[in-house]
Amino acid sequence: MFYSFLHGAIFHGRQKKIFTASQSYRLFCIFQNNPSILSLRLFSTTSNRHSFTVSYLINKCGLSPESAFLVSKVVDFETPDKPDSVIAFFKNHGFSEPQITSLIRSWPRVLLSDVKKTILPKLQFLKSKGVSSPDLAKILGNHPTILSRSLENHISPSFNFLSNLLKSDEAAIKENVEKVKEMGFNPMRMTFVVAILILNFITKSKWDRKFYIYKKCGWSEKEIVDAFRKYPSFISVSEEKILKIMDFLVNKMGLQSSVIAKYPRVITQSLEKRIVPREESFIEKFVNRYKADAPELLKLYQEKFHLSNNWKAGISRLQRL
Repeated sequence: MFYSFLHGAIFHGRQKKIFTASQSYRLFCIFQNNPSILSLRLFSTTSNRHSFTVSYLINKCGLSPESAFLVSKVVDFETPDKPDSVIAFFKNHGFSEPQITSLIRSWPRVLLSDVKKTILPKLQFLKSKGVSSPDLAKILGNHPTILSRSLENHISPSFNFLSNLLKSDEAAIKENVEKVKEMGFNPMRMTFVVAILILNFITKSKWDRKFYIYKKCGWSEKEIVDAFRKYPSFISVSEEKILKIMDFLVNKMGLQSSVIAKYPRVITQSLEKRIVPREESFIEKFVNRYKADAPELLKLYQEKFHLSNNWKAGISRLQRL
């Protein structure tokens, strides 16, 4: 079983305070609207500029007050000249106001960009490769950080790789695209592309063999498809690794096979370097540490997880399938 702990720290005393974004913004508004609360000297030129940035983000960019306050910690400007030119640039290239708002919220530094030097060349490159303006607006609206990537070192090489891949077997790619769509993948997510790439490189016989192995490990066909939709790369793991990890998690750790199917990423991790060390760390921190005060915890662990006297023997059984 995987455990996730959420730890919140609360500081006491006069000097250590923690405020949420909404609380900070409300305090900011109170101080701005009621300068008598604090000395007017508290608000220097820097704070006035910050106030302008927050107002601009709310009124011109469509951000909520809380989002604007958070974004203002990342970007700060005295005049509207540069952000105005950025917004106008995207509007002229077919971006809707909600798309621009989403873009700014996800990548605030875009407002400080030199559109002619950094943004325009990337849009021109993508359009030259056949990406239409509406599609471009949708893609960048959902994944604005693409614009923060280097055109020469990242965008162009990645696009050319995918382009060459598509040209290698166009009919097969189209077939795999339809297959991935039928599986319920979201075309706007990266897993959609990863799934297509995997299907393009894995033969049908290997695909069927992986399904056979996972079914023998206790997964239903629906669980395999659902796992592929969550984390496509798990299907390309070698049979030997699948068997070792499944046998360890099921026979030694006592996990239900259906539980593992909900976390397919674990199949891609190293058994020796990641999975086993985590189990050992868990035992040391939460079992052995308290065995004197709570011996029943150790007994429970042994009863629950040591279900097999020799868990490695299960590997040979599965390998004979």
